[in-house]
Amino acid sequence: MVARWHVLGVGNYGSLFAHFLRKNGNKVTLLIRDPTTLNMFNKLNRTIEVTKEFESEVEVTKGYQAECLQGDYGNVIDPQYPNELCPPHLRISKLIVTLKSHEFSKYYQRIFHRLSPTSTIILFTYGLGSYEELMRDYYSFDEASRPNIIIALNSHHAYKKAKFGSQFKLIHSGFGEIDLGIVPRRFEEIKEKELNINSQIPELNARCVKYVNLINRKLENLALNAVIDPLTSIYSIRNGALLFNKVAEQTMRPICEETSIVIRKHREYLGMKPSNRFAPERLIDAVFQICIKTRHYESAMLQDVKKNFLTDIDYLNGYIVKLGKFYDIPTPINKFLIDMV
Repeated sequence: MVARWHVLGVGNYGSLFAHFLRKNGNKVTLLIRDPTTLNMFNKLNRTIEVTKEFESEVEVTKGYQAECLQGDYGNVIDPQYPNELCPPHLRISKLIVTLKSHEFSKYYQRIFHRLSPTSTIILFTYGLGSYEELMRDYYSFDEASRPNIIIALNSHHAYKKAKFGSQFKLIHSGFGEIDLGIVPRRFEEIKEKELNINSQIPELNARCVKYVNLINRKLENLALNAVIDPLTSIYSIRNGALLFNKVAEQTMRPICEETSIVIRKHREYLGMKPSNRFAPERLIDAVFQICIKTRHYESAMLQDVKKNFLTDIDYLNGYIVKLGKFYDIPTPINKFLIDMV
């Protein structure tokens, strides 16, 4: 029996992942946040188009199911009772989440009663902190009651075919990879062979890695994005322009120094070996390399600021501030960046 995947968050990456799942014969249901987007999807006959950059061939997938998530179920379903009776046809066994981090808990509230401890959630949320929120708000930090949870790190790049067009017509511009780290739990672990992502979506080049290695990479991304995202947003510049903005450049060092102290302490607490990877000089160099490589890009945070949307800064600099508070390490610079954005 072919398993059904549910995708929560149908922006560029949610649609890209859904397309490749469907292309390889999987059943896919899109969990769409609002009626306007659902109507747009219906007008496209529930199809998703993906074109590789600099190629003319268009891949079209169809046969999707779609649901609109609306209303606030907070007063109807209490998070203390996640296993409230759910009809079999509504149960979710595999869930991919590509929402912005600050949106995740709000929309998960509307579906969490449809998942069970045997379900699997793959989190593609930005920064760090979504897993902790999930455990705190819905499972009271009880490993036995939560679904299997996988933290994902994506390096593919996709954008809308038209600047103001549909997220269901995409250009797959950067072929990367996806690393998946299974969050361990003491009594049982989902097996990598049971997950079998790469055989189901070979185009996404997914692989399972040790959870500790994935968290190491997530911490590194956190440290770098906590510099690039807020500074590009404050000065309203593309990534590459940070290299030529003297004030921004002078700010990078104290940010990296403060963040380095916090993350090194956190890694020590997690039992990780010391690493020069998080030394201030190395972080500064990595920020410069990313700015060169992505010089024409606008950071996700800058895009949100331009649209007057909420940003994910609480899951970048905000997460560093929370760690600093936990370890009794002052983080005035990261707090300042949060206030500025």
